[in-house]
Amino acid sequence: MTYLESSRTISESYTHSEGSSSKVQLPSREDTMITQQTVSTNSKDNKGRWSKEEDDKLKHAVEMYGNKKWKEIAMCVLGRSNVQCRYRWHNVLNPELVKGHWTKEEDDMLTAAVEKFGSKNWKQIAKCVVGRTNVQCLDRWYKSLNPELIKGLKGPWTPEEDDRLTQAVQ
Repeated sequence: MTYLESSRTISESYTHSEGSSSKVQLPSREDTMITQQTVSTNSKDNKGRWSKEEDDKLKHAVEMYGNKKWKEIAMCVLGRSNVQCRYRWHNVLNPELVKGHWTKEEDDMLTAAVEKFGSKNWKQIAKCVVGRTNVQCLDRWYKSLNPELIKGLKGPWTPEEDDRLTQAVQ
């Protein structure tokens, strides 16, 4: 039984608690087909790499709608969902996004933000480090700046550690 058939069956058997029958407005066959096409076009069907054309369409749509109306934006980039568009914009295309090496000033801002907010609320922390995403901040903290990481370092490798590592790799 198709979605449309099951909807009709449900609507035909629907009654109020008082026993009076009520009709439910169902979408037409054409509306259902258009909705199904839109869902399949803008859903998970396109998980591959983004093309230059898609990036250009996304940039133009963000210029038109701003960076909040992701459903409308996704309608401009056929084959991509609103979630894909939002992620692509915020993590790849946004011209305010800073990529590459961290500066001493950024490290200081990150450290101050972690001291203020703790090491859980990365979205709030990222607001204090202009141009960096919450994922960039989290990675930088846990891979480079976390004092717990630094405390665990003993200094340069010993010859014994070199030998054990060499044997483990072979």
